[in-house]
Amino acid sequence: MSAPDPAYRGSDPFVFVSYSHADEVTVYQEIRHLQDQGVRVWYDATGISAGAEWNDEIAGAIRDASDFLYFISPASVASEHCRRELSFAQSLDRRIVVVHLEETEVPDGLRLSLENRQAIMRYRLEPDIYEGMLLKALEGNHPGDAGPAGLIQQGPGARSPGHRLSIAAVVLAVAAAVLTVWLLRGEPSPDVTRSQSIAVLPFVDLSPGSDQQHFGDGIAEEILDELTGLNGLHVVARTSSFAFRDDQQDLRDIAAALGVTTILEGSIRRSGDRVRITAQLINAEDGFHLWSQTYERELTDIFAIQDEIAVAVAGALGVTLGVGDVNAYSGAGTSSVEAYEAFLQARDASSTERIRLLKRAVEIDPDYAAAWAMLGQSTAATMWNSLPEKAPAIIDEAIGYLLKAVQLESNSAYAYSLLGTVNYARMDWNRSEEYFQRSLSISSDDEALRNYGNMLMRAGRSVAAISAYEATDLPTDFLPLSAYLAMRDLDPGDVDRIEPLPLRSYLEFIVALNSDDSPGVIRTISGLPRTGVAWAEFSRAVLRDLSEPHKVLAVLRTTLNDANAIWPSKYNDIALIAAYLGDPELALEAVAREFRLTTIRLFTAWYPVMREVRALPGFRELMVEINLPEYWRSHGWTDHCRPIGELDFECS
Repeated sequence: MSAPDPAYRGSDPFVFVSYSHADEVTVYQEIRHLQDQGVRVWYDATGISAGAEWNDEIAGAIRDASDFLYFISPASVASEHCRRELSFAQSLDRRIVVVHLEETEVPDGLRLSLENRQAIMRYRLEPDIYEGMLLKALEGNHPGDAGPAGLIQQGPGARSPGHRLSIAAVVLAVAAAVLTVWLLRGEPSPDVTRSQSIAVLPFVDLSPGSDQQHFGDGIAEEILDELTGLNGLHVVARTSSFAFRDDQQDLRDIAAALGVTTILEGSIRRSGDRVRITAQLINAEDGFHLWSQTYERELTDIFAIQDEIAVAVAGALGVTLGVGDVNAYSGAGTSSVEAYEAFLQARDASSTERIRLLKRAVEIDPDYAAAWAMLGQSTAATMWNSLPEKAPAIIDEAIGYLLKAVQLESNSAYAYSLLGTVNYARMDWNRSEEYFQRSLSISSDDEALRNYGNMLMRAGRSVAAISAYEATDLPTDFLPLSAYLAMRDLDPGDVDRIEPLPLRSYLEFIVALNSDDSPGVIRTISGLPRTGVAWAEFSRAVLRDLSEPHKVLAVLRTTLNDANAIWPSKYNDIALIAAYLGDPELALEAVAREFRLTTIRLFTAWYPVMREVRALPGFRELMVEINLPEYWRSHGWTDHCRPIGELDFECS
């Protein structure tokens, strides 16, 4: 292939291209494409032979360039000249964009050198998306109007942009493909200066019996520990701040003695089984309140309450003081305490109220990534109580919110975790795995691990899901217990502890089905959390004839095809009862209608009661249809299926 146009020699902003000449054919295509878009490019067309000196012309071009584009391949990472060019560009603080031409093992030293740099995986992307991302990555902060601003040639000497994608079109294309695809980590925000400092005083016990000081100390210590993890905040050690436990000095004098700009003080008051905790942040300079909040809780698990309040207070102080990065605490990423408090309230609200509060949070702060992310998750969760036919539209809406979150904060573990959740809801399991791994590489917090476990459990990787769940400090709930049930390792005592009651009732019903416990099925089916006339008539018919399976199966078939008999979990309920009554074909027909539309209840496919269903050829076809075998081959087989050769598999 002929070389591209000659390297740019003018004084306007241009891109320096670093590559191995072993990749010349591929890189020349890339350079020609950029030139077709009107981008000014400098590249070395002569090559440097082994042992030759690194010439001044190359050094001068890097010095004058505004952007440094590094094409990674096995040849380029082994090239001392490419490494030297990269090092020189970094020493000059040039903006660096990295493109992986092919899957390449990057040496540790180079990986460290490229940490936090934009990275585009060319070999994984569709051409249009890749080309748009490259233009977007080169856009930077240069002056100009279109394309990679400032790098586009202007005037009569410019080549026609031809089919150049506009940045708006790129964003739309990426959103339509559900990807800010490989929106890999961007440059992190600079650390906040360490001018902010705080001392946490022991919380005062105001209880009638004056017997809760240990609780007050525990709250203060937990808050202190949480604050210590916030970037940009200096926290006075416990031994120093607790020395002022009974000191009656003015808080400004205490602050001066400790050398801090703010003081956090608080109180606790216990009355019966309720406790009230008040926290307030004081400006040491004038003694005025910067922030205060009161929390009331049922006094059940004292340590859980201490932890919950500590996280909430640390988050609110992070917002108020402008410290901590986006992964420092749940809900980070806003400068508005009002938006943050709406976010916190949403976490414990009902579905409808949660969505209302989150929309309020993003209305107050449209740049609040965490609120957009939770809004996406909460919207997706409405599939539990929606007809399966509505799932695709719900997912599309949720994706819009989540892409907004990642666009605002590409380094948010929370947002990436939720993108993983939505992508498996779209049955793009491989992409979901990539997002979860991206999330966990940023922050392996409990929420990310739980979300990852939920994906693994739906994909049939129950053992891996259990490992993810057990790595968290979160209480066991319905979804983790489903993974234990799939592996026949469910502790009945765990079922008794599930809240709220409707979920416990459903799990008791599932346990009865999987244990072939007819009295248990009869006892629990009437307690299922279902509503509506259709469900009431269906459940009565099933209970009436449960001792005569052929009659119940006739009811199941009639109900399955009755367009007027609808409730959210209809297909799944019919499938489980049909499998229990020994009609795996009917069970498969029912469950396939739901699984083609939504993965929300896909975990039920791995229950013991569905074993005969999994053995059917149609089940394998269904798994192929929803893209799971491709995922299993790449990331690990389900505990319930195994490969047969390279192309086939069997399940049991």
